[in-house]
Amino acid sequence: MGTSGSRSSFAGVLIFARPLPRCAVPPSLPADPSRIHLASTVEVNYWCQVLNCTETRLRNAVLAVGPLAADVRAYLTR
Repeated sequence: MGTSGSRSSFAGVLIFARPLPRCAVPPSLPADPSRIHLASTVEVNYWCQVLNCTETRLRNAVLAVGPLAADVRAYLTR
């Protein structure tokens, strides 16, 4: 005689994916690596990755100190 019990089914179960890890190698350099251009999604993603910050922090830093990458980097490392 078999054991009684219910079988588990994965139908209807939601599986949440983990966030992807940050890439260790930054993407190619922007057109002007001395300035941060917030109008370009590609450049915003680049600078967020290089400066290890969120888009919101990057945008706030640029508003606070201007678009020069060196100034933004110094602001974010304070």
